[in-house]
Amino acid sequence: MIRLRPVKVNNKKLFHEIAKKKQFRNPHCQTCEEPQDDCGSCLHGNRGKMLSLEAYVFGRYDFYEAHTNDLNAIQPEHTLNEESAKLIRDSYEHSTAFQDARKKIFDAIPPEMQGKCPFCMISEPTTLEHYFPESVYPEYILYAPNLVPCCSHCNELKGTSVFDDHHTRRIIHFYFDDLPEETFLKAAIRIEDGIPIVQFTLEFAHPSQMTKIVQNHFEALQLQKRYQRQVAGELSTLCREIREYTQNGLPMEMVRTILRARMNSFRRTHGENYWKASLYEALLEEDEAQLQQMVQSA
Repeated sequence: MIRLRPVKVNNKKLFHEIAKKKQFRNPHCQTCEEPQDDCGSCLHGNRGKMLSLEAYVFGRYDFYEAHTNDLNAIQPEHTLNEESAKLIRDSYEHSTAFQDARKKIFDAIPPEMQGKCPFCMISEPTTLEHYFPESVYPEYILYAPNLVPCCSHCNELKGTSVFDDHHTRRIIHFYFDDLPEETFLKAAIRIEDGIPIVQFTLEFAHPSQMTKIVQNHFEALQLQKRYQRQVAGELSTLCREIREYTQNGLPMEMVRTILRARMNSFRRTHGENYWKASLYEALLEEDEAQLQQMVQSA
Protein backbone atom coordinates (compact mmCIF):
# COMPACT_ATOMS: atom_id res chain seq x y z
CA MET A 1 0.00 0.00 0.00
CA ILE A 2 1.33 3.41 -0.91
CA ARG A 3 0.02 6.95 -0.77
CA LEU A 4 -0.96 8.51 -4.09
CA ARG A 5 -0.72 12.13 -5.15
CA PRO A 6 -4.02 13.81 -6.06
CA VAL A 7 -4.04 14.95 -9.67
CA LYS A 8 -3.75 18.69 -10.26
CA VAL A 9 -7.13 19.78 -11.59
CA ASN A 10 -8.74 23.21 -11.34
CA ASN A 11 -11.91 21.79 -9.85
CA LYS A 12 -13.90 25.01 -9.78
CA LYS A 13 -13.04 25.82 -13.38
CA LEU A 14 -13.97 22.26 -14.38
CA PHE A 15 -17.37 22.54 -12.68
CA HIS A 16 -18.00 25.92 -14.35
CA GLU A 17 -17.01 24.62 -17.79
CA ILE A 18 -19.36 21.65 -17.40
CA ALA A 19 -22.19 23.94 -16.28
CA LYS A 20 -21.71 26.35 -19.19
CA LYS A 21 -22.06 23.48 -21.66
CA LYS A 22 -25.41 22.39 -20.24
CA GLN A 23 -28.47 22.93 -22.43
CA PHE A 24 -30.90 25.63 -21.39
CA ARG A 25 -33.61 25.37 -24.06
CA ASN A 26 -36.74 23.45 -23.10
CA PRO A 27 -40.55 23.79 -23.44
CA HIS A 28 -40.51 26.80 -21.10
CA CYS A 29 -38.71 28.81 -23.78
CA GLN A 30 -41.79 28.85 -26.02
CA THR A 31 -43.76 31.01 -23.60
CA CYS A 32 -40.89 32.91 -21.96
CA GLU A 33 -41.00 36.71 -22.29
CA GLU A 34 -37.63 37.39 -20.62
CA PRO A 35 -34.81 39.04 -22.68
CA GLN A 36 -32.75 36.61 -24.75
CA ASP A 37 -29.57 37.73 -22.96
CA ASP A 38 -30.81 36.04 -19.76
CA CYS A 39 -31.12 32.55 -21.25
CA GLY A 40 -27.75 31.36 -19.99
CA SER A 41 -28.68 31.91 -16.35
CA CYS A 42 -32.38 30.99 -16.54
CA LEU A 43 -33.18 28.57 -13.73
CA HIS A 44 -35.69 26.78 -15.95
CA GLY A 45 -32.76 25.24 -17.86
CA ASN A 46 -30.00 22.88 -16.75
CA ARG A 47 -27.29 25.44 -17.44
CA GLY A 48 -28.73 28.02 -15.09
CA LYS A 49 -29.61 25.39 -12.50
CA MET A 50 -26.06 24.07 -12.39
CA LEU A 51 -24.51 27.55 -12.38
CA SER A 52 -26.72 28.41 -9.41
CA LEU A 53 -25.09 25.57 -7.45
CA GLU A 54 -21.57 26.97 -7.79
CA ALA A 55 -21.51 29.07 -4.62
CA TYR A 56 -22.53 26.12 -2.46
CA VAL A 57 -20.41 23.50 -4.25
CA PHE A 58 -17.31 25.72 -4.30
CA GLY A 59 -17.74 26.39 -0.58
CA ARG A 60 -17.79 22.64 0.02
CA TYR A 61 -14.67 22.26 -2.17
CA ASP A 62 -12.90 24.81 0.02
CA PHE A 63 -14.03 22.98 3.17
CA TYR A 64 -12.69 19.66 1.86
CA GLU A 65 -9.36 21.22 0.94
CA ALA A 66 -9.07 22.80 4.38
CA HIS A 67 -9.73 19.48 6.15
CA THR A 68 -7.57 16.96 4.31
CA ASN A 69 -5.75 16.46 7.64
CA ASP A 70 -9.06 16.02 9.48
CA LEU A 71 -11.32 14.10 7.13
CA ASN A 72 -13.69 13.22 9.99
CA ALA A 73 -14.87 16.82 9.86
CA ILE A 74 -16.35 16.33 6.40
CA GLN A 75 -19.90 15.47 7.34
CA PRO A 76 -22.93 15.25 5.01
CA GLU A 77 -25.12 18.35 4.84
CA HIS A 78 -28.03 17.03 2.73
CA THR A 79 -28.39 20.50 1.21
CA LEU A 80 -28.76 19.54 -2.46
CA ASN A 81 -32.10 18.14 -3.56
CA GLU A 82 -32.36 15.07 -5.79
CA GLU A 83 -32.78 17.16 -8.94
CA SER A 84 -29.52 19.02 -8.27
CA ALA A 85 -27.70 15.81 -7.36
CA LYS A 86 -28.88 14.18 -10.58
CA LEU A 87 -27.69 17.17 -12.59
CA ILE A 88 -24.15 16.75 -11.21
CA ARG A 89 -24.28 12.97 -11.48
CA ASP A 90 -25.26 13.16 -15.16
CA SER A 91 -22.23 15.40 -15.73
CA TYR A 92 -19.99 12.77 -14.15
CA GLU A 93 -21.33 10.16 -16.54
CA HIS A 94 -21.63 12.15 -19.77
CA SER A 95 -19.52 15.32 -19.71
CA THR A 96 -16.59 15.34 -22.14
CA ALA A 97 -14.75 17.82 -19.91
CA PHE A 98 -15.03 15.49 -16.96
CA GLN A 99 -13.84 12.50 -19.01
CA ASP A 100 -10.66 14.47 -19.70
CA ALA A 101 -10.21 14.98 -15.95
CA ARG A 102 -10.93 11.30 -15.35
CA LYS A 103 -8.13 10.37 -17.76
CA LYS A 104 -5.74 12.69 -15.90
CA ILE A 105 -6.54 10.94 -12.61
CA PHE A 106 -5.69 7.52 -14.04
CA ASP A 107 -2.62 8.86 -15.87
CA ALA A 108 -1.32 10.29 -12.58
CA ILE A 109 -0.95 6.81 -11.07
CA PRO A 110 2.81 6.04 -10.84
CA PRO A 111 3.93 3.69 -13.65
CA GLU A 112 4.79 0.89 -11.22
CA MET A 113 1.27 1.11 -9.75
CA GLN A 114 -0.73 1.29 -12.99
CA GLY A 115 -1.93 -2.31 -12.65
CA LYS A 116 -2.57 -2.23 -8.88
CA CYS A 117 -5.69 -1.05 -7.09
CA PRO A 118 -4.38 1.03 -4.14
CA PHE A 119 -7.21 -0.27 -1.94
CA CYS A 120 -6.26 -3.95 -2.21
CA MET A 121 -3.01 -4.22 -4.24
CA ILE A 122 -4.50 -7.21 -6.09
CA SER A 123 -6.61 -6.12 -9.06
CA GLU A 124 -6.32 -3.44 -11.73
CA PRO A 125 -7.89 -0.04 -10.93
CA THR A 126 -10.64 0.34 -13.53
CA THR A 127 -13.12 2.61 -11.71
CA LEU A 128 -13.06 5.83 -9.71
CA GLU A 129 -14.16 5.46 -6.13
CA HIS A 130 -15.98 8.44 -4.58
CA TYR A 131 -14.29 8.39 -1.20
CA PHE A 132 -17.16 10.37 0.28
CA PRO A 133 -19.96 8.56 -1.54
CA GLU A 134 -21.95 10.35 -4.21
CA SER A 135 -25.30 9.27 -2.75
CA VAL A 136 -24.55 11.16 0.47
CA TYR A 137 -22.13 13.86 -0.75
CA PRO A 138 -23.35 14.79 -4.27
CA GLU A 139 -21.41 18.07 -4.11
CA TYR A 140 -18.19 16.03 -4.40
CA ILE A 141 -19.20 13.92 -7.41
CA LEU A 142 -16.94 15.93 -9.76
CA TYR A 143 -14.27 16.85 -7.20
CA ALA A 144 -10.96 15.22 -8.18
CA PRO A 145 -9.50 14.92 -4.62
CA ASN A 146 -12.53 12.78 -3.74
CA LEU A 147 -11.98 10.40 -6.67
CA VAL A 148 -9.49 7.58 -6.10
CA PRO A 149 -8.63 4.90 -8.72
CA CYS A 150 -10.03 1.60 -7.54
CA CYS A 151 -10.86 -1.92 -8.76
CA SER A 152 -14.53 -2.80 -9.20
CA HIS A 153 -14.44 -5.38 -6.38
CA CYS A 154 -13.16 -2.89 -3.78
CA ASN A 155 -15.57 -0.27 -5.10
CA GLU A 156 -18.47 -2.63 -4.47
CA LEU A 157 -17.27 -3.78 -1.04
CA LYS A 158 -16.64 -0.22 0.20
CA GLY A 159 -20.31 0.65 -0.03
CA THR A 160 -21.72 4.03 0.96
CA SER A 161 -20.78 4.21 4.63
CA VAL A 162 -17.69 6.30 5.45
CA PHE A 163 -17.73 5.88 9.23
CA ASP A 164 -18.18 2.94 11.60
CA ASP A 165 -20.41 2.98 14.70
CA HIS A 166 -17.66 4.75 16.66
CA HIS A 167 -17.30 7.48 14.03
CA THR A 168 -13.96 6.12 12.83
CA ARG A 169 -13.46 6.07 9.09
CA ARG A 170 -13.78 2.64 7.49
CA ILE A 171 -11.50 3.15 4.48
CA ILE A 172 -8.03 4.62 3.95
CA HIS A 173 -7.92 7.79 1.84
CA PHE A 174 -4.89 7.15 -0.35
CA TYR A 175 -4.39 10.82 -1.20
CA PHE A 176 -4.35 12.25 2.32
CA ASP A 177 -3.94 9.60 5.01
CA ASP A 178 -0.46 9.05 6.43
CA LEU A 179 -0.10 5.29 6.69
CA PRO A 180 1.71 3.90 9.75
CA GLU A 181 5.47 3.82 9.14
CA GLU A 182 5.90 0.21 10.16
CA THR A 183 5.46 -3.29 8.77
CA PHE A 184 2.04 -4.19 10.12
CA LEU A 185 0.88 -6.84 7.63
CA LYS A 186 2.34 -10.13 8.83
CA ALA A 187 2.18 -13.56 7.19
CA ALA A 188 2.66 -16.88 8.98
CA ILE A 189 3.11 -20.26 7.32
CA ARG A 190 2.17 -23.62 8.78
CA ILE A 191 2.08 -27.10 7.28
CA GLU A 192 -1.19 -29.07 7.38
CA ASP A 193 -1.24 -32.55 5.88
CA GLY A 194 1.87 -31.68 3.93
CA ILE A 195 0.31 -28.51 2.50
CA PRO A 196 1.65 -25.04 3.41
CA ILE A 197 -1.10 -22.72 4.73
CA VAL A 198 -0.55 -18.97 4.92
CA GLN A 199 -2.43 -16.72 7.32
CA PHE A 200 -2.26 -12.91 7.32
CA THR A 201 -2.65 -10.78 10.44
CA LEU A 202 -2.32 -7.11 11.35
CA GLU A 203 0.13 -6.21 14.12
CA PHE A 204 0.79 -2.63 15.19
CA ALA A 205 3.56 -1.53 17.52
CA HIS A 206 1.79 1.75 18.31
CA PRO A 207 -2.02 1.63 18.06
CA SER A 208 -3.61 4.92 17.02
CA GLN A 209 -6.61 6.39 15.25
CA MET A 210 -4.87 5.70 11.93
CA THR A 211 -4.17 2.06 12.77
CA LYS A 212 -7.88 1.65 13.57
CA ILE A 213 -8.73 3.04 10.14
CA VAL A 214 -6.30 0.52 8.61
CA GLN A 215 -7.98 -2.31 10.53
CA ASN A 216 -11.40 -1.12 9.37
CA HIS A 217 -10.10 -0.93 5.80
CA PHE A 218 -8.87 -4.53 5.87
CA GLU A 219 -12.15 -5.71 7.39
CA ALA A 220 -14.44 -3.79 5.03
CA LEU A 221 -12.58 -4.98 1.93
CA GLN A 222 -11.99 -8.52 3.27
CA LEU A 223 -8.30 -8.17 2.48
CA GLN A 224 -6.89 -10.91 4.69
CA LYS A 225 -9.22 -13.49 3.13
CA ARG A 226 -8.51 -12.18 -0.35
CA TYR A 227 -4.76 -12.33 0.25
CA GLN A 228 -5.05 -15.90 1.48
CA ARG A 229 -6.83 -16.85 -1.75
CA GLN A 230 -4.17 -15.11 -3.83
CA VAL A 231 -1.22 -16.57 -1.98
CA ALA A 232 -1.87 -20.27 -2.72
CA GLY A 233 -0.79 -20.03 -6.35
CA GLU A 234 1.99 -17.57 -5.55
CA LEU A 235 3.50 -19.84 -2.89
CA SER A 236 3.25 -22.95 -5.06
CA THR A 237 5.08 -21.23 -7.91
CA LEU A 238 7.71 -19.84 -5.56
CA CYS A 239 8.39 -23.22 -3.95
CA ARG A 240 8.86 -24.83 -7.35
CA GLU A 241 11.30 -22.08 -8.26
CA ILE A 242 13.28 -22.62 -5.05
CA ARG A 243 13.36 -26.37 -5.69
CA GLU A 244 14.77 -25.77 -9.18
CA TYR A 245 17.44 -23.47 -7.73
CA THR A 246 18.58 -26.07 -5.19
CA GLN A 247 18.43 -28.96 -7.67
CA ASN A 248 20.80 -26.99 -9.88
CA GLY A 249 23.25 -26.70 -7.01
CA LEU A 250 22.50 -23.21 -5.70
CA PRO A 251 23.15 -23.06 -1.92
CA MET A 252 20.12 -22.31 0.22
CA GLU A 253 21.84 -19.26 1.63
CA MET A 254 22.06 -17.82 -1.88
CA VAL A 255 18.38 -18.66 -2.43
CA ARG A 256 17.56 -16.70 0.72
CA THR A 257 19.56 -13.76 -0.64
CA ILE A 258 17.44 -13.83 -3.81
CA LEU A 259 14.21 -13.96 -1.78
CA ARG A 260 15.35 -11.09 0.44
CA ALA A 261 16.24 -8.96 -2.58
CA ARG A 262 12.78 -9.55 -4.06
CA MET A 263 11.08 -8.75 -0.77
CA ASN A 264 12.95 -5.45 -0.51
CA SER A 265 12.16 -4.64 -4.13
CA PHE A 266 8.44 -5.29 -3.56
CA ARG A 267 8.46 -2.95 -0.58
CA ARG A 268 10.29 -0.19 -2.40
CA THR A 269 7.84 -0.39 -5.30
CA HIS A 270 4.51 -1.21 -3.65
CA GLY A 271 4.94 -0.13 -0.05
CA GLU A 272 6.04 -1.65 3.22
CA ASN A 273 2.85 -3.69 3.60
CA TYR A 274 2.45 -5.21 0.16
CA TRP A 275 1.07 -8.73 0.66
CA LYS A 276 3.70 -10.42 -1.53
CA ALA A 277 6.48 -8.81 0.51
CA SER A 278 4.86 -10.18 3.68
CA LEU A 279 4.80 -13.66 2.13
CA TYR A 280 8.51 -13.48 1.27
CA GLU A 281 9.32 -12.31 4.79
CA ALA A 282 7.44 -15.30 6.21
CA LEU A 283 9.45 -17.65 3.99
CA LEU A 284 12.70 -16.06 5.11
CA GLU A 285 11.75 -16.61 8.74
CA GLU A 286 11.42 -20.39 8.22
CA ASP A 287 14.39 -22.51 9.24
CA GLU A 288 16.07 -24.59 6.54
CA ALA A 289 14.32 -27.86 7.45
CA GLN A 290 10.85 -26.29 7.30
CA LEU A 291 11.66 -24.46 4.08
CA GLN A 292 12.88 -27.67 2.49
CA GLN A 293 9.69 -29.43 3.59
CA MET A 294 7.58 -26.74 1.95
CA VAL A 295 9.62 -26.80 -1.22
CA GLN A 296 9.36 -30.56 -1.55
CA SER A 297 5.58 -30.57 -0.94
CA ALA A 298 4.86 -28.02 -3.69
